[in-house]
Amino acid sequence: MVMTIRTKYGIFAGLAVALTAAVAIAQAQNASPSQETSQPSKSGVMKMQCDIGSFLISGRGRVEINFRGTLLIYRLKGTRVVTGNVRKEFEGFDRETWFGVGKAVIEGEWRHIQWFGGDMTATWVGQGYAHTFGEYSPKSGNSGTTTIDDLPPVEWWSTGREFWVPKEDIPGYKPGKNPYAPIEQ
Repeated sequence: MVMTIRTKYGIFAGLAVALTAAVAIAQAQNASPSQETSQPSKSGVMKMQCDIGSFLISGRGRVEINFRGTLLIYRLKGTRVVTGNVRKEFEGFDRETWFGVGKAVIEGEWRHIQWFGGDMTATWVGQGYAHTFGEYSPKSGNSGTTTIDDLPPVEWWSTGREFWVPKEDIPGYKPGKNPYAPIEQ
């Protein structure tokens, strides 16, 4: 009989601990978020220029791009207008691919916008991530540049470079410091 009572108390104690944990998890999930997280995510401005290269951007907002080459829009929840001497090469599987010389205005949220080619300028107002690859161009004297918010322009690399917009989303960002400045030795 003693063994049975201990077993019952053990079961009740285990259930009490599990119930307490479940209540704590439910309260944490339903708790009102802090002031910092309840505000909508901040948007920033990213300006890009490249004579020969490619980029991939993931995020949301509004992108206006003038380009020569190929433009892929993947999983867009929003609108897009593509004009100029371009033709649609493919549409399907949540993707649209355009080729030629033109301008695209993309608004909403997207999984990826990819471009490769030349003579590209773009302005993105929104939030997200970009990965760029550039080749040196004697025409501009660089491999492409990105300017984020009020930070100085940063050159693209042929090996690839990552950028975040707004500047507060850059890993390790500290106000008053350029996160893309060369590391001091």
